[in-house]
Amino acid sequence: MGFGVIVRGRRILQRSPQLLPHFWRPVLYNTLLSTLVLLIWLLVWWALSQWMIGLLAAWLKTWLWPTLLTLVSGLTILILGLASALVALVIWRLVQGFLLSPIYADLSLRVEKALGTPKNDLRELSWLQAIPDTLIEIGILLVLQVISLSANSIPIVGSVIATVINFAGTTSILGLDLFSFPLSARGASRWQQFRYLTRHSWECSGVGTSLLLAQTVPILGGLLTTYAVMGCTELFHELNDHAKSSEPAQVSPRADEVRNSLNLEEKN
Repeated sequence: MGFGVIVRGRRILQRSPQLLPHFWRPVLYNTLLSTLVLLIWLLVWWALSQWMIGLLAAWLKTWLWPTLLTLVSGLTILILGLASALVALVIWRLVQGFLLSPIYADLSLRVEKALGTPKNDLRELSWLQAIPDTLIEIGILLVLQVISLSANSIPIVGSVIATVINFAGTTSILGLDLFSFPLSARGASRWQQFRYLTRHSWECSGVGTSLLLAQTVPILGGLLTTYAVMGCTELFHELNDHAKSSEPAQVSPRADEVRNSLNLEEKN
């Protein structure tokens, strides 16, 4: 479960066309934000590469062969690209969390209402609440990167371990990021949401995998991500209903009194 949230979201939009105006707003904002961050990253990468290559050429050309200088310059460009991409990713997650999380939360609320959730059971996500949640998420993702880099130092199997840790941790956190909208609407704190992750790790990982793949698609990433938000809300709704139906029936004290009185009458 969880891998089909994008398809779920598309079906919800087909069933509830009244959500269409609220659907296109985060799609537009996400697309514009992603395009802007991508352009800034490319410009910064190009400027840093030109500056660093100029320094290397002036410093190394006196004692390096031209071929070796070319290899050093290429390696420098690659390292700068990876480093600037990591910084751009952090900035993108920060801005997306601050600006888009309340908009996605509003869309999730409207999906909840379309699914029949009572309005009094829900509450809106404030802009201030999105800030610490986003910082916690980015901190966890950075810790995962450090652990993955450390695991790479293990001989032979290090790269495999690092890949598994990075993928499992990233997809779980991204999945929880989408589940956080219906959870926050019910007043769950971030730590209570982590407990939800431990109970539904498979669903969170499936949702996170779908979201990770969606965000790698150029231009269409914003569209697919918004579908995933809607689909994840419906998935949470189903999991919540299933959990309630699985709970044992509670017998009221009054029912116990009636049963005891009937037993006494039979004995008499």
